[in-house]
Amino acid sequence: MLACSVPVRVTKFSDVGRQTLSRAQLEAERRYCGNKTEQLQLTSEIQMSAREKLCTLLDLRTVGAKHLSQKQADDAMRLLEGAYVTCAINVRDFRLAEERVREQKA
Repeated sequence: MLACSVPVRVTKFSDVGRQTLSRAQLEAERRYCGNKTEQLQLTSEIQMSAREKLCTLLDLRTVGAKHLSQKQADDAMRLLEGAYVTCAINVRDFRLAEERVREQKA
């Protein structure tokens, strides 16, 4: 037999269901928002590493960065600019090294 989930309004949850939801929300805040307390904050910003911010900015599913706060979006843009500059420097160095190898062979 296949069990299907049926949508239920939160207002219709049993006491156990409401407590389970509350614990799940608290655990999500602890894991993603840095909440160290036993109370829900509900206004916490998701904490991301520099790499996560950069990746989410480049992900086509999140074009426009509406999921980021303004500060997170600004940080991600600075990270992207830095990564772009680093990439350009690496490409330049690689091409110069290639050119030197060709000159040595000639």
